[in-house]
Amino acid sequence: MLSKYALPLLILFVSISSSAETLNFKPLETIPIQHGGRIKPFDTFSREVVQLITGKQTFQGMNAVEMVWSWIYSPEKWVQTPLIEITSLEVKQTFGLPKEQRHFTALQIQALPQFSQFSQAVHLKNQAEEKLSPFEQSIDRLSSQLFILDRTLSGEFVTLIPPYEQGETAPWIPLSALASSDIDKIYADPASQVKISELKMTFQGMSESYLQKDPKTFSLTSLKFRQLLSELPKESGYPYVGTLSSEVFYNHFHPFRKAWILYVVSLIFFITFFIFKKKYIDTIGIATSVLAFLLHVFGFYLRCVITGRAPVGTMYESVVWVSLGAVFFSFILFYSYKNLIIVTAASTVSAIGLILADNLPMVLDSTIRPLAPVLRSNFWLTTHVLIITLSYAAFALAMGLGNWAIFKFMKYKNHEKEIKQLVQFIYRSIQIGVLLLAAGTILGGVWADYSWGRFWGWDPKEVWALIALLLYLAVIHGKYAGWLKDFGIVAASILAFQGVLMAWYGVNFVLGVGLHSYGFGSGGLNYVLSYVTLEIGLICFAFLQYREKGHERR
Repeated sequence: MLSKYALPLLILFVSISSSAETLNFKPLETIPIQHGGRIKPFDTFSREVVQLITGKQTFQGMNAVEMVWSWIYSPEKWVQTPLIEITSLEVKQTFGLPKEQRHFTALQIQALPQFSQFSQAVHLKNQAEEKLSPFEQSIDRLSSQLFILDRTLSGEFVTLIPPYEQGETAPWIPLSALASSDIDKIYADPASQVKISELKMTFQGMSESYLQKDPKTFSLTSLKFRQLLSELPKESGYPYVGTLSSEVFYNHFHPFRKAWILYVVSLIFFITFFIFKKKYIDTIGIATSVLAFLLHVFGFYLRCVITGRAPVGTMYESVVWVSLGAVFFSFILFYSYKNLIIVTAASTVSAIGLILADNLPMVLDSTIRPLAPVLRSNFWLTTHVLIITLSYAAFALAMGLGNWAIFKFMKYKNHEKEIKQLVQFIYRSIQIGVLLLAAGTILGGVWADYSWGRFWGWDPKEVWALIALLLYLAVIHGKYAGWLKDFGIVAASILAFQGVLMAWYGVNFVLGVGLHSYGFGSGGLNYVLSYVTLEIGLICFAFLQYREKGHERR
């Protein structure tokens, strides 16, 4: 499958030196390419492909754009280079691969005994829409890695030549077409023929200058190649390169990474203030958290610009949104109560959320994809999802405050006043969350009636949203009726959040059933179970400490 390539026929093969970093790939970053159901810059395409295959966005000292072009220019080298990441121990054991090795060559994977049979079996299960086991998910991912690497090496996956016919959904032409006469049949008019001929020559010049490590020629031919693509017939609807620049900027700027780093820095300042009580330290901490919040908002805004919608359509986007909402609500409560612990708890929650989003790409996939048809152009859906997830933010803040309070309960003496304040903040956060969750659930029913013809159908997502709402209503009622004292409210704020976690993560990533299939995913279960176990253990330990000191059990 990987032994023959049409595209290299255009390329003058020259030995590759180690000075590739001197070449300028910037002009190629903003070239539009059709991939994943949308038009995106080549920079984004490269990052997604390299991330999928290698597990990283940079590899062997090369950035993603340089890596993909290197694959295209010298495929024979890369099929023999360990590129394909395999993390599943079960897969390695099944095929007798070294457990300590992380990356393998395409030729190694192809030669694995019975791999094709396993791959075919998984393909059939996917077609039948059957749920895959973790092992089958790993096989499915490995098959995708091998297929995409093969098609990228040959240029068949690199669809950056715009179609002749008009229409946003018309399929774009792969780069490999430059090595055949097929493209001449598509662009058949004389004017287009001239441009296509020039495009072929320019691409060959790019290839030669890359392999010869000629920075000046490579830069000139890259710019000309980009320009020629944009000058193909207007009927193709070639996008304006400037509209893709914001996405390239977003890719390079990493606003959410910068935001979580600043949240962690602000958290350090807050803890330092609690220890040393130096007034200026808390001011610096607040300023840092505000700066982190502004970066967080800026990143969210950029994603809105890129997607053209409210970016809460995936688990990754919802984690970013919930983290943002938690800090937003903390600022509101801080304005009312002037207590630094509120912002401290929110910074902790937001930092953890963004760190997970930034470092678990296989679970929280940051890829921007078109929304499922049922999610498009629906006012009720947009408001429903935004409000529901915003309620999760309020509950996450309550959970964060609850964890701070739990540690106070472990050393109850001299902390009674602080605990009373924390309970008040927790209660306010829960009230905000209940109001939003109730409104979001009702709006979800309106959307369900609009889309599916029924207001309520006991879908797992609906059921767990209702369970989460009832759990928090029970907390409010328990406090009002006097059933729950301070420790009970603190513990309940943490335990009730597990219901939110089930509605938010569990239905989509564990159950994987119901009408909300557009939100399904996989992975991360071990992390979630570890978190739940840790929280339950922490509450039990704090309760024992609290009881030993002779305080109320509630």
